[in-house]
This record gives sequence, structure tokens and C-alpha cells, in this order.
Amino acid sequence: MELTLSQRKAVTRAIATRYRRADKAGKGRILDELCATTCWHRNHARKALAQAVKPKVVTPRTPRPPKYGPDVVAGLVFCWAVLGMPTGKRLAPTLGDLVVTLRRFGELEISDAAADSLVGMSAATIDRRLAPERKRRELKGRSHTKPGSLLKSQIPVRSCERRQLTFTRSRPGRSNDGSYVEQKKRPHPPSHPRADHTHRAHSQLRQRTGGCAHLDLSQQGMISLR
Repeated sequence: MELTLSQRKAVTRAIATRYRRADKAGKGRILDELCATTCWHRNHARKALAQAVKPKVVTPRTPRPPKYGPDVVAGLVFCWAVLGMPTGKRLAPTLGDLVVTLRRFGELEISDAAADSLVGMSAATIDRRLAPERKRRELKGRSHTKPGSLLKSQIPVRSCERRQLTFTRSRPGRSNDGSYVEQKKRPHPPSHPRADHTHRAHSQLRQRTGGCAHLDLSQQGMISLR
């Protein structure tokens, strides 16, 4: 199996220092090993070993001038806000008609060159240019309380115990339902709603009559005074 070009260069760099320090006989053996490994000619292997030990001068890359100026980016942010802050893939196809319409009604004031640059902007470039604006408009949390087990375990329990509340599930057998709090009004519900209504009416009547009312259920559950 032949080595790739990157693997051959890596092998050459690994033995270049040893080749430089070896004597004439040692250099011959190293050349034979390198030629057998890389399938190179001896002359090419000798040149590759010489190039591997030479220092490389790295020249700094000249940065390209920005293609989109501040006016183009400002127009992009305005169009992005008008359409409800969509992604670059959704914003790019609509910029052609949107820029023309906004300029026609005087909402977007940019030059023709800036408009052409804005319309020709790709979706990836749009996302890169809008990244700082998205970060600035990112929603922040409204609560400044730090998360902790003390607030979650102690405060709700104390509040429920003081108000005689209990936690229940909305539907039995459904573990994914959220818990809610309900208040126990009576330990045992009435056996019949009509009986509960009758007793409540009787209590109100006794309060109005000063305790002179008597509950008589012998005649179809009617209340009489005795």
C-alpha cells in the first residue's frame, strides 16, 4: 500500500534531522530507507530531506478589504427587523423585492451600489453580519434568583403547611402531568348535593331566626319552624 503525499512528507520531516547529522555512510543508509518507504528516486529523496530542514519564512496574510460597508449592514439590519428577524435562508430570497419596495416608499435610504450589494448577499453572509445584532437582541432572564435546593424544597412546603394545602396530580396515572395545589375544604364530601344544600339553607335560616328553626324532613324534605 503506497503512502499518501502528506504521509511521505511526515516521514521525511521525521528523519531529516537524523540525515543531516549522519556521516556519509549513514546518509546512504537513510536514503535507501526513505526510497524504499516512499518509492522516491534517490535524487528526489535527497532534495526532500534538504528542504525539510530549511526554515520557512511565513509572511503575514494581507486582510481583504471589507466588501459590505456600514450602510449595507445597516440596511440589512433594517430589512431583517421589518420581516420579523428571520434566518438568513429565509431573508435572502426576499431581499430583492423588499429593498425595492422600501426604497420606493422612502423607508430605506441607501445608494444604488449599496442596494445591489445588499440584494446579492448570500444567506451565510447574512447570518454572519447579523450575529452581533442577534446577540444584542437576545432575550434575558427576568429572574435574578440563583438556583438552589433551599428555595425549591423549603419555601413551598412551609407555605403549604401554613395554608393547609396539599400537592396533587391533575390526572392519576399520568406521571408527566404537572402538579398543582388545591385546598381541602372538608375532610369528607357530602353524600348527596341536595342534602348539602338543605343543611346549608337550614343553617342560614337558624341564623336569621335566632336558632328557632327546626329541620323537618318528614314532609318531602321541607323546613318548618317549631
